[in-house]
Amino acid sequence: MKNSIKLLSLGWVLVLTVLACTKVADLPFYDKGRAVTLSSSFTTVVSTQADSNRNVVSFTWTNPQHGTDSANYKFVLSIDSAGRNFAREVTKTVMGARSTALTGRELNNILLNYGFAVGRPHSLDVKVTSSYGNNNERLESNVVRITVSPFDDPAVLTTQNTTLSPTLAVSNNPGNTFTWSRSFPGYTGNITYTLQYDSAGKNFATPRDFPVGTNLLTVTLTNFEMNETALNDGVVGGTTGRI
Repeated sequence: MKNSIKLLSLGWVLVLTVLACTKVADLPFYDKGRAVTLSSSFTTVVSTQADSNRNVVSFTWTNPQHGTDSANYKFVLSIDSAGRNFAREVTKTVMGARSTALTGRELNNILLNYGFAVGRPHSLDVKVTSSYGNNNERLESNVVRITVSPFDDPAVLTTQNTTLSPTLAVSNNPGNTFTWSRSFPGYTGNITYTLQYDSAGKNFATPRDFPVGTNLLTVTLTNFEMNETALNDGVVGGTTGRI
């Protein structure tokens, strides 16, 4: 029995000795990253509706050298009206790549959602924040300023009928329905629509307005209302005119 106890005690001594001699390897050490340097392809951007789906400005930046695989680098492009210190920034996240671009419509919507007037130049501040994928070690770049003018992005109008012959007997019946696409796709504010009409060929030199409402994309005019549009533009009753 004594021999058994001695052997058991010896076994514990051996185990404790082995555990005591096990050394944890040093953890790897990574240098801190560096704030990137941001550049833009243009400082003044002039775009039109034809550029809606085309890249109109691109941004590139240097390597932040975070201590992880570059595929895990996270970049957040921030855009705001100049001088606001990014208090109302619009952001775009990019993983791994060190460049991104904005289409004409993306840039246009940013400006319109800030309430900027169409056709007038406005300044935007742009920066990039780099980090690990989990947002650790966030480093901000320099600020680049660009000047951009919002462009018109109108609705596309369609009509149910291209020819109409209203009569007094059906004057209160639906005469024609107009529908249209939303103006400024991507703009999040309210849009008020007004249907305009004028004699054909006058290029709306003296248009008349038919108020529709806010955010509505269709309106139906009665035969009476359609008849009024013709009479208001000088079409003599009983004759044919183009509006």
